[in-house]
Amino acid sequence: HYNLLGKEKNGYIERANQMTREFLGAKTLEEFEVIIEQHELMLSELLQLQKIKALFFNDFRGSVKSLGGWGGDFILATGKGAPEYFRKKGLTVIVPFKKMIK
Repeated sequence: HYNLLGKEKNGYIERANQMTREFLGAKTLEEFEVIIEQHELMLSELLQLQKIKALFFNDFRGSVKSLGGWGGDFILATGKGAPEYFRKKGLTVIVPFKKMIK
């Protein structure tokens, strides 16, 4: 999907770099979630693929971001009750934020 862009991908790369800086500078969870959703939308349009939340977690009340190569291998999720929600969906590897940053 990425190769279809040609010269247009430079604009996406610049925007992705800017979003990375915004991720690092986010002061609140709400600000972080907005950036997650913007990034997910940009990549969805770029790759011409549906967002992971729309595909599998449309009833989740929080933000979901695809990680890795957009193949569904990993996600980042924020929101109240996230671990319980994803366990009920059958996911078994759940790493809480506090464990991930150690």
